[in-house]
Amino acid sequence: MEQNITSSQIFIFETLHEFTRFVDNAVHLHKSELTKYEEELGLMLRQDGQDGAESQWIKDMQDKLAASKKVEQHDEAKKEGEKSDDKKEAKDKEKDKDKKKEEKHMKEKEEKKKKDDKKASANWRNYNDLHIFSGNSVQGKTEIYFLAINELKVQIDKLKRIQEALAHLMNTGISDAFYLAYIKNGLPEKLVLLPRAKKDQGKFEFKADFVTDNVDMAIESSA
Repeated sequence: MEQNITSSQIFIFETLHEFTRFVDNAVHLHKSELTKYEEELGLMLRQDGQDGAESQWIKDMQDKLAASKKVEQHDEAKKEGEKSDDKKEAKDKEKDKDKKKEEKHMKEKEEKKKKDDKKASANWRNYNDLHIFSGNSVQGKTEIYFLAINELKVQIDKLKRIQEALAHLMNTGISDAFYLAYIKNGLPEKLVLLPRAKKDQGKFEFKADFVTDNVDMAIESSA
């Protein structure tokens, strides 16, 4: 398989609109990959379930997938709710309550992730900088799909925040600049605004005499 993408890249965008379009395309690409992996993972779990092999393990995987979907839907619903309430002034008490709830939610997710990673790491063997799975191949394949799915969700969230940042930047009215972006693993991380070179407003004039058949002809050109 040919791979033309490097982990670190530098792009120069002539307009903010062009930069925004790049980020929009990245979001579309990540969502497309996420949908594909989720569908393939669901198919694998259903097929293995029909064979009756490692039924408890398969059930655990299915529960994790369902829980992941539920969390994603909850986050999307929460974001939609926040957008609809942007014009309302939130009370300090409600903000503190939401913040504590969010911190608790993130802490629970982190603890669950650590617990899952600890269980999953039992059959992985470290070979220099490469981890090789030594257990059931179907289980190893499933764990890799879960890893890719979770990472894609994190990247999509980051890209959405970048979209919001670019929208705010566009509202500042900055237009006379180039945008040099450092892209790491497909995600913009750093941005430098470069001044555009001022165009020479002067007029260049060219004048010469052209001689043919003993007749002088004047040629003038201006740009």
